[in-house]
Amino acid sequence: MIGVGWVSVVIVTLDRAASLRVTLDALRWQQGVTFDVVVVPGPCTDDTASLLAEYAPNITVVACPVANVSVARNLGIAAATGDVVAFIDDDAVPEPGWLRALLDGFDEGAFAPSSRPPVGGVGGVVHDHTGVALQYAFAAADRYGTVTTGTDIDELLRVGNAVPDGEVWDPAAERFPYVQGTNCAFRRDALAAVGGFDERFRFYLDEVDLCVRLSDAGYRVRPLSGAPVHHRYLAGTTRGADRRTSDWSAVFASIGQFMAQHAVPLVGALRAAAVYAGVADHRRGVIDADFAGGHIDAAALAAELSTLVDGVTEGRRRLEEGPLRDAAGWTPAISRHEEPCDSRPRSFELVASEAVRLRVAIVERTPRPFWSGGSAAAAMARSLAAQGH
Repeated sequence: MIGVGWVSVVIVTLDRAASLRVTLDALRWQQGVTFDVVVVPGPCTDDTASLLAEYAPNITVVACPVANVSVARNLGIAAATGDVVAFIDDDAVPEPGWLRALLDGFDEGAFAPSSRPPVGGVGGVVHDHTGVALQYAFAAADRYGTVTTGTDIDELLRVGNAVPDGEVWDPAAERFPYVQGTNCAFRRDALAAVGGFDERFRFYLDEVDLCVRLSDAGYRVRPLSGAPVHHRYLAGTTRGADRRTSDWSAVFASIGQFMAQHAVPLVGALRAAAVYAGVADHRRGVIDADFAGGHIDAAALAAELSTLVDGVTEGRRRLEEGPLRDAAGWTPAISRHEEPCDSRPRSFELVASEAVRLRVAIVERTPRPFWSGGSAAAAMARSLAAQGH
C-alpha cells in the first residue's frame, strides 16, 4: 500500500493570489498524512509573488515561464519529493481527509500485487462552489477525446469503463475512466514511466491523455467515490466570470492532438479527421445558437469564432502530422525539467494536532443581505472559518 511514505501536493497557479491563499490555508487542516507543497506560478501579473513569499520556507516554488498547464505540472513533478504526487487547482478547497482518502485509493486490498496491474492514479469527487452540490462524481472519455462527466454515477456507469472504488480495468478499451486535474494523485514511478504530461496539451485533455497513457502502459486509473474537494471554477485565461469558455484555440488544438495520438492509430486518419470536423461544426452551431438566443453579444460572437478558427486550424495541422509519441517531436517531459534544487522534503505546516475542529451551524432569524455588509452571524462564520472550523 502506498500512503505511509511522503506525498507532494502540486498547485499550478496563474493570477489567482487571493484564491491560492484559501487553498494553501485549507491544506493546513489535512489529517493523517505527511506531505510537502510545490506551487508552480505561471507568468503572473497580480500579487502571487508576495503571497508565496509569506509561505516560505514551508513550500517549494518553481516558476513556469509560460501559460501552459502541462509544462507547469511537469515542473511540479520534477520538484516533488514524494512517492505520490497529488494535484489540486488554485481555485479548489480540499476537505481535511482529502489526501488520506486519495492515498487509501492506491491500496490493492486483498489482491496480490502480481495478480493485477498496479493502481497508477486515483481521483476523488468534486463539489461546486456551493459546498454541497456535486460538480462531478465520475468521468469517462473515449479515444476521440469525447468526455462524459456528471453527478449521476449510475448513468456514467453505463458509458464508462470502470466503477467508483471498483476493480474493472481494460487497457484496450475504447472508453476509459479518467480523473480531473483539480483532484487527483499519481504514483511518481508511474508518471516517470509514461514521461509525465504531454506539453503539447497547453490546456484541455491534458489529464485525459495522461490517464489513457497510464492505462495503455499497464496501470489502473481508479476513480473514488470520496476524497472530495470544493471547486469554485473561477474565471481564467480561457473563461469569463460567467464560467463560459471564451477562448477555444487551446481547446481545439488539444482535441486535434488527442485524436492524432489516440484515434488515428485506432481508426485511421480519414475517420479521425471526419470526427474532428463534426466536433468543430457542432461547436460552431452552439456558438451561433447562443448569439441568436441573446446569450452573447456581437463582440463575444466574433471573439469566440476567431479563437475557434485558430484552434481548428492548429488541430487539423496536428491531425495531419499524426501520432508523434516516442518520435523526435516529443521527448518525455519530466527529464527535461529536472533542475538542481533543494531536495529536502519540507513538511507543510499543519494546524496543531491538539486543535479541535468544530462543525458549527449558525441560525439567524432575520439575516441581512451580503451586500449590506452581512450580520454578526456572518462575521462569526468568517471568524470560525479562519480558525479552520
